[in-house]
Amino acid sequence: MKRILCIVISALLLISTLALAEGTLSFPAAEETTEQKLERMIPVLDSFARNMGIEGEVAYSADDARFVWDQLYLTSVNWMQDDPRVFVSDMTMSVAPEMLTEMLNVAFDGAEQLPELPADEADYSVHYDAASDRYLMQLSDPGSTYIIIERYAADFSGDTLVGFGLYGEDDVRLGGLCAVLTEAEVLEEADAPAYPFTVKEVRTESDADFEGLTPVLCSLRYVAPEAEPTTAPTPVPTVAPTAVSYSTLTSGDHGEAVKALQRRLNELGYSCGAVDGVYGSATKAAVRYFQDALGVSQTGVASASLQEKLFSTAAPAFQTYVTLRKGSSGIRVEKLQSRLRELGYLAEPVDGEFGSRTQAAVKRFQKQAGLTQDGVAGTATLKALDKSGAPACKQYIPLQKGDTGKRVTEMQNQLRKLGFMTAKASGVYDSNTVKAVKAFLEAIGETGSGKTADAALIKQMFTYTKPEVTPAPTDAPTDAPTDEPTDAPTDEPTDVPTDEPTDEPTDEPTDEPTDAPTDEPTDAPTDEPTDAPTDEPTDEPTDEPTDEPTDEPKQAITDEELKAFVAAMQEEFGSEYDEKTSVEWLQNGLLITVNGVYDAATKDAVSKLQKDMGLTVTGVADAAIITALKK
Repeated sequence: MKRILCIVISALLLISTLALAEGTLSFPAAEETTEQKLERMIPVLDSFARNMGIEGEVAYSADDARFVWDQLYLTSVNWMQDDPRVFVSDMTMSVAPEMLTEMLNVAFDGAEQLPELPADEADYSVHYDAASDRYLMQLSDPGSTYIIIERYAADFSGDTLVGFGLYGEDDVRLGGLCAVLTEAEVLEEADAPAYPFTVKEVRTESDADFEGLTPVLCSLRYVAPEAEPTTAPTPVPTVAPTAVSYSTLTSGDHGEAVKALQRRLNELGYSCGAVDGVYGSATKAAVRYFQDALGVSQTGVASASLQEKLFSTAAPAFQTYVTLRKGSSGIRVEKLQSRLRELGYLAEPVDGEFGSRTQAAVKRFQKQAGLTQDGVAGTATLKALDKSGAPACKQYIPLQKGDTGKRVTEMQNQLRKLGFMTAKASGVYDSNTVKAVKAFLEAIGETGSGKTADAALIKQMFTYTKPEVTPAPTDAPTDAPTDEPTDAPTDEPTDVPTDEPTDEPTDEPTDEPTDAPTDEPTDAPTDEPTDAPTDEPTDEPTDEPTDEPTDEPKQAITDEELKAFVAAMQEEFGSEYDEKTSVEWLQNGLLITVNGVYDAATKDAVSKLQKDMGLTVTGVADAAIITALKK
């Protein structure tokens, strides 16, 4: 959101100050109308609408430090970035305390003392830097809402009552608020204040707000300046081989018509890789992005009518970032979900539907990245996700039956460690996992079907200690003596003394060998072999294979091929990727069981993808496969 109002206000104040200092202004400035004054209050009122919510979820309170700081933060990052007193870097803006005090004075009816930052300052969007004596604020996506001042009136105490609505996309009114404003105090011969009013109160609108008053109806809103014309050259349309008509192209097609399609997609920024004339997965994805730009069904099929739009001079160019929110769908949501899964914020399978679980995952990421937690994937959020150093999820997330990926694997391994699950961790929240979760619930004295596991329950799994079972004492003494001697002597003496040896030898040989060898050797070796196997392996392999297969998956490619794949991963993502994490990333991208071993299933999935992309089928992932899965 542009902040040109602030620039205009600052410029006017600067010109006025200079002119007064030089004595060039010998006549009074024209009196501002009420509506002109209200227009200058839009940044403050807009920030209150965002802070309080359309239903007044948060109450206006000058005594609530968190509410005050949220208001100052929203006014700063959404409206003050163009102020020359503000320093803006990549994802942070720096604001002087006196500037925040000015905003505090306007928003809270003359308040002059900044409150302490919230207790959770470490996770908050505002931090104080003592070295520079400035406040550092995380930049955020301002979203697409805006306010319109719709009516105003002077109330019985002389204050100005203002009714304003909050609007969203397609100019839909989301709700409204009512503010009570009082004229800002102006000292004699002082400059006019940047904001002509201070705010006494803001509340959710009601029918009684203007009762007994005569409101003036208006429609005051911030109008952004026209965007500067781009200097980038307009792509020159490619002339297709068949100028008269087009034939439908789809996956598996090849030839000159596909080359023309690929060339045109690349020109408009819908990257589909090399122009090789093969309609593979990259070309299909590029077509889906173009269909997304047109707002049509994303089938990935280039119909004749679609190609007419593609080759026209009015074809829309590719946009890197498009805001996504609950209700969005398509390939961009698929990419968002894949990235959230990769970082551990989501375990829901990629389905291209921006539902409540995807929204919750976006909020988790925004919190970790220091962004406004609104659940909307705007430009700032998408840019932060795209960074190679994007923060991984450091909290437990809710899981449910059908979920897949590494977060499910983590829970399964913990359940196995605790003894509630015997099946191997598969990375799929299946029926075995349901049984294990249900067993854990019973162990901690709770009930449930086991089909869901919220974050709190999973946290319990990782902090749970199995109770040790202490055997109860028997009611009567056992007949047999204990293996170890007791610490105290028995009450009664034994019947037979043990001082003298027995007259007869025992039937069984003693465990220990005799001190002297026997006089005569045994007559013959035993006729039958022993039942138990020897401790050492036999020299010859067994004739028959063992009955049971091993539990662990086996590597299906050579060590050299695996090393080459890992090298390609490290080239793309960094040296922290070893063999296991590289294969896990690949398996996540292929949407197959994640076990960290390049097994037969992994090789088959890579082979299928190579076939779809028109590549040589080897089953060994390389840079081309990595690039395709990233997209």
